[in-house]
Amino acid sequence: MKWYHWVILAILVVVIVFGVFYVVNQNKLVEQLKTTAVEQLTATSEPTTTPEPTATPEPVATPIIVVATATPISAAAIPTTTGATNSSEAIGFTPDKDLLISDLKAEKVGLESASLTRDFQKYLNENRDGFGPLAGFTDGVNDYNQYNDHKSAPQVPAYSWMVHTGEYVEIPGIGTVTGEKGRGVIVLIINRTDKVYRFPTNSVTVIAGFQGWGRIWNGESNEVVETEKRLVNHYLTRLGEGVPETGFIGQTDNGADNAITVTVVTVEMLDMGQFRLIRAETVPAIKN
Repeated sequence: MKWYHWVILAILVVVIVFGVFYVVNQNKLVEQLKTTAVEQLTATSEPTTTPEPTATPEPVATPIIVVATATPISAAAIPTTTGATNSSEAIGFTPDKDLLISDLKAEKVGLESASLTRDFQKYLNENRDGFGPLAGFTDGVNDYNQYNDHKSAPQVPAYSWMVHTGEYVEIPGIGTVTGEKGRGVIVLIINRTDKVYRFPTNSVTVIAGFQGWGRIWNGESNEVVETEKRLVNHYLTRLGEGVPETGFIGQTDNGADNAITVTVVTVEMLDMGQFRLIRAETVPAIKN
């Protein structure tokens, strides 16, 4: 080999050695930088904690807002109905603790003859005395004794009335009404809302009675007052006469004389399951 060949070879060896040394040092520097970065991150970072689970609050029921004039009543404070017979006394009536008083003022019943009041269609569902049709009859169940222990869970349709008659009626939110031989019971509900109300299972008790229901055609106050009066008159007649067109007699275990007097309780419903007392009194049954 020529001398310059040796020079070139020596230069290549030096370059290779220098390159290897440079690469090794660079790798060490990178490792040092990584280690330093991890140490700094560890030193400055706050430890991460898992937040405590937050309990979901229970829903709060929105209270029913009742107008100031609707106040709870007791058996000793049954409201007076305008011009009604025995308005301060409803024999056998124990109001429910949640029953309120209606703003509606009931009119006196028993002033019209049985020849008019016994015919539901003509008396309640035709134009009469400045009012158009007020109520229609949908259906009814006679002899409530067919239910187990005289109990059921009726539902009051929207914009409707429902009546229970008999010798004993107990309805949650309204109270209990107890009759006796010769004294019947009427409990009338007028639903002025567009909601169907379903009573809890086996919560309504009726002994020796009848359940009927139908529509009201106008929910305005004047019409409701007139509808209530006519429905009461009609069922005062049914309790007083029996049902002449079918030959049914014997209301209140009093033979052909049927009921002599009747304790009448009527309520309106403006909120679901909240009843307001319109009438509570004991009056004579209507007879021909």
